[in-house]
Amino acid sequence: MALAHSITDIVYIKNRVGIFLFANDACLAALGRKRDEVIGHTNRSWISDEAEAAEIDALDRHIMETGETVISEETLCRGGKTLVLRSTKSPVRDPDGSIAGVMIVSHDITTEAIALKRLGESEARFKAAVAAVEGIMWTNDAEGKMRGPQAGWGALTGQSEEEYGGFGWSKAVHPEDAQATIDAWLDAVAAKRPFMFEHRVRRADNVWRRFAVRAIPVLDEEREIKEWVGVHSDVTEAREREEQIGFLMRELSHRSKNALAVVQSISRQTAKTSRDLDEFYKRFEERVGGMAASLDLLVARDWQGVSIRQLLQSQIGHYLGGDEHRLVAEGPDLLLTADATQNLGLALHELSTNAAKYGALSVPSGLVTIKWRVLDASADVPPHFEIKWRESRGPKVRKPTRKGFGQEVVRRLVEKALSGEVKLSFHPDGVKWRLLVPAGQILSATPDWSEPVD
Repeated sequence: MALAHSITDIVYIKNRVGIFLFANDACLAALGRKRDEVIGHTNRSWISDEAEAAEIDALDRHIMETGETVISEETLCRGGKTLVLRSTKSPVRDPDGSIAGVMIVSHDITTEAIALKRLGESEARFKAAVAAVEGIMWTNDAEGKMRGPQAGWGALTGQSEEEYGGFGWSKAVHPEDAQATIDAWLDAVAAKRPFMFEHRVRRADNVWRRFAVRAIPVLDEEREIKEWVGVHSDVTEAREREEQIGFLMRELSHRSKNALAVVQSISRQTAKTSRDLDEFYKRFEERVGGMAASLDLLVARDWQGVSIRQLLQSQIGHYLGGDEHRLVAEGPDLLLTADATQNLGLALHELSTNAAKYGALSVPSGLVTIKWRVLDASADVPPHFEIKWRESRGPKVRKPTRKGFGQEVVRRLVEKALSGEVKLSFHPDGVKWRLLVPAGQILSATPDWSEPVD
């Protein structure tokens, strides 16, 4: 028994009715009790949980009835301490061979259990991290060659283990990217540094996708590379969005510069033809307002083109005073390009402003007729877009004695901006204006049909 007291394992013996006959020092320390509080008593002297006590008694009876030795793990919570024990419970026999009780030897595995628990938690976190990664995980050996089962890569590319083994994985990489990938990969392996790259990979369905690749070396205790762990993350949509954003930013810059150039031109020309600052401010504000109306239409349609009828309504509608019959607009439903919307919008603004001040829209009886069509292509001439403005039933028209900015817009600016031909005449019965432009310069889509213009 002296030996039992000297060992660190917990040792105790109970008789057939569960009374402690022996308990070594380690057992007393674990229970947090003195010897006289244990010897001659049962578990129920310190176990208040009836279910726990009944479970212990049932296992003791099983051992004494069957003579079996049972090894189990159990948790002991006593005196504010929690111990995890691996216990061997075996029958104690009398000299005649009959079973007289049970001996229990318990080894403290608390430290081991905590380590295993932490390992399990770590593995659980790792599995959760793997599940959270939107990518394909793979491993390569220390030399950077793909070895063994790679379920993710096989599912992605449709390659078998035999096909992707070694550097066979590169056959699923786009031919234009394969060698560059291998060279960069071997450089990273030789330098023992993380690998980051992007390339195109052919999926099992033969669709090419762009992937971001990242791999890190796993080192052993000697700081030597044990293996490589990598992830392929599909970034196709992300790169497409980046390219789209880049395109939009360049387009925005281009359009902003164009708009500012037009505003500067409006400012300069308005200043040249204005008698004083008040007149300049009024005309400048009106013209910028007309330009803004065209831009509003473009923004509303994400710069994808504006209907001619929408443009007419935005530039002329507010001058009709609710009398829609004062405007006759005839022509096919066509979409104008962004540049055409801005430049044709400026011309329509000047024409409608002039008509409201001096022409057909300055009197209730006046009429503005606007007609447009697409002229069919011939052997030598591509399709052309034609639009005509005609005023009638208004005041008698007199040809201006000087050319103002309005004439500059409806003639030269539109003609130059749209590579077209403009005719402007101040007929006594009303102003007439005609624009003829290659259809590709002004329309978002060129139809293969035309409508006549009277």
